[in-house]
Amino acid sequence: MVAWYNTTNGIKKKPRKYLRHNYNCTFYMKFGKRYCPIHYIKMQDMDAIVLEDTRSLAQLVVEDEEKAKAEFLARKAKHHEEQYSVDTKKFTEGRYRLQGLTREMCLELIEISRLMPMWRESPVTSTTSC
Repeated sequence: MVAWYNTTNGIKKKPRKYLRHNYNCTFYMKFGKRYCPIHYIKMQDMDAIVLEDTRSLAQLVVEDEEKAKAEFLARKAKHHEEQYSVDTKKFTEGRYRLQGLTREMCLELIEISRLMPMWRESPVTSTTSC
């Protein structure tokens, strides 16, 4: 994030504008210094980290392309397996939740049908699968 900051060094002086190139911490901006003691990372530092990482990966590809390809595919497969596991868990939880809601609705329909004898003669309840 690039942010503008206005400052004044005295009452009679005009505000001075300058540009800071930083990536600001969203936790600090939302919750304050209790959650993040380091408020920002300088853009120069972040660029240096990303550039170094990119160069090291490029060097790995130049030295041994097959090894780099194998490592990339292994990481991709591992990520795919982890994502599949998470998705399966969410799907199972959703299915159990749907079964529970269906069961609750059926119990409520049964309770209503006990309270209202005319409900049993309705064509709507004859088609339900409760």
